[in-house]
Amino acid sequence: MGISEWNFSPGNPPPQYGDKPEFITKFTTDALHSMMQAGVAFACQFDAASYSGYGRLDMFDVTNDQPKPQYYAIKDLIQLYRPLDSHVQTESTPAITSPLISRGKPVYCYRNDAGAGGPGAIVNGHYGNWSFWRPSFSALPSWCAIHVGTGPNRLLLTWESDYVFDYISEKGSGPQDYSIAVSSDSTDGADGTWRTVVTVTGNHTRVREHLLQFAGQSWIKMTIAKGQTQASQPYVFIDQVDLYDVSTTLDDTFFFSGDSITAIAYDGAVQDIGLWLTLNPDIHYWLLGWGTNDAFDQVSPEHFRANLQALVDKIKQAGRVPILAHIPYTTVKNLDQEVRSLNAVIDQVKTANGLINGPDFYQLFLTHRTTYLLTDGIHPSPGGAKAMNLAWFQVLRPILYP
Repeated sequence: MGISEWNFSPGNPPPQYGDKPEFITKFTTDALHSMMQAGVAFACQFDAASYSGYGRLDMFDVTNDQPKPQYYAIKDLIQLYRPLDSHVQTESTPAITSPLISRGKPVYCYRNDAGAGGPGAIVNGHYGNWSFWRPSFSALPSWCAIHVGTGPNRLLLTWESDYVFDYISEKGSGPQDYSIAVSSDSTDGADGTWRTVVTVTGNHTRVREHLLQFAGQSWIKMTIAKGQTQASQPYVFIDQVDLYDVSTTLDDTFFFSGDSITAIAYDGAVQDIGLWLTLNPDIHYWLLGWGTNDAFDQVSPEHFRANLQALVDKIKQAGRVPILAHIPYTTVKNLDQEVRSLNAVIDQVKTANGLINGPDFYQLFLTHRTTYLLTDGIHPSPGGAKAMNLAWFQVLRPILYP
């Protein structure tokens, strides 16, 4: 199935919305994501430069031949999924060995009394304030069951609740107590025989993973029994429940830490890494992108090296693979020398331990410092954030597509 022509209606919203970069960029990105989610094979944006809707539907301004915001939105999204360089994979490239299989599966929920988007919200691919499973505390226990179907022998289940900044917080919106069960004969999530395979109490994370034996099963059900006692709202929020078929391997699983520009220093990471490894025992690659706060704190290279080596040792001792990113360039006055000094230590630790090269965020942000940084000179702009995602993908692509 394909879509021969798509665009926003110049009559609803009013046509002048096409002149607003923030509207047309968000509309274009959201529209493409929706069509991708629906499995559309092709979609043609109408139009390139026909002066449709007095030019508001065009990707190029017919008066000066310059690209408009929707052109860049389409270009950036395509580049995220298929980077335009000499290493683009062909159709003969082997598929990812642990596919995501829960998208669009039938979902049945009980006491999802405040969730936006209906039961299917937890398998629609929208993360963070889009649609969600949101039972109120007074409605608990609440469950959602996904009809996976037969086939996989093992599943990796992850759930996400993206409403606090910290990975671990008693003030978050994730479940504190919950369980996961499997069934081979249910028809609606409520009937049939269910076997509990995971029981968690005292959870304070906002993301969690669980490896499930699934041979002979066809259903997964997650039941929330209790929310966080210090939550800012009397609800539990679950954005997504993702299920991956890991019958063959777990080697293409990744733990990212250091989102945006690092909010945690390596001192804190050394203290917490043991707990993180315990909470995520099935994740193979550990991607570390910290260090900006260490530079701000004027941490000495020797202390930084000791922390970094301790992290690498603990991750490797757990049978996992660490990958280190360079600290991003910043325009903050008098900080560049410290950042470069710590990046040199990262290179030394990588070489000494035979690690995979992570993305060079320093050079990336130095090259694009006028567009990839916000005015504070530290945090990435929306374009910078996308570029960081792309840089990680380019590092991981040889692993995903050997």
